[in-house]
Amino acid sequence: MNKPYLLLCVLCFLAGTPFLPAQTQTWHTRFGPSPINSTFFRLKSDGDRFLLNTDRQIVEIDRLGTVTGFVDFGSTRWMTAALKQYAQTAENPYFIVLRRGYPVYKNFRLEVYQPGIGLVQEVEFLDSLGGNNFARPHILELADYSFLLFGRKFYHKVTYDETAGFTLAWSRPLQVAPTAVLEHNSVFILADELGRLQALDQAGNSLWLRNHPLEFHALKATPDGFIGCGANADKKAVAIKLNFDGSEQWTQSYPE
Repeated sequence: MNKPYLLLCVLCFLAGTPFLPAQTQTWHTRFGPSPINSTFFRLKSDGDRFLLNTDRQIVEIDRLGTVTGFVDFGSTRWMTAALKQYAQTAENPYFIVLRRGYPVYKNFRLEVYQPGIGLVQEVEFLDSLGGNNFARPHILELADYSFLLFGRKFYHKVTYDETAGFTLAWSRPLQVAPTAVLEHNSVFILADELGRLQALDQAGNSLWLRNHPLEFHALKATPDGFIGCGANADKKAVAIKLNFDGSEQWTQSYPE
């Protein structure tokens, strides 16, 4: 597993503390080499638990680091994001999944994974995702239960119905090819590997655009702005504290 990327995700979940003393650690757990063996993962909060997804697995862990759920996609690869959802007529969850298509540097697929059944209701989106990595695409769930999908050149709004499947509401071009995205107060914040940070309103208008000397990998909102996590030119892990207008409050670098 990529150690700098692991540190970056942890830093963003700390969200607001420029230095973490060793005595604050409450637990430590290691995944791999089995059942998880991957060079990529994405970690997100899910109620009182966390969801960790690799390019082929989804793992649920509780706040003490205990694995409470595990889904293995087997030979199906190139998953970059997964959202847990609950059907109206069933207690068991399903997952809305984003996967890179083939070839992996071009398009991406939006699918539903139903445990015991597999991947269903596939929709493909044309794009040009770039290098063979997992920096994109991304998905955001909105307050109206729709979803925003962020590729490299375009982003799309879709809705989902358990019977009808996915419906595309609109597609818009992107100025920034995001490696990290978040929504805060109905504003979408996008960051990329070139150090660009952009805010978009609901209509897709650019509110501001900033540049910072790091390669962004993750973003997290805080009460007074944002935490950005990434790597500098020396590939050292960096956390940057940002105001709501994208300007810098402070930057802290960390050893690998």
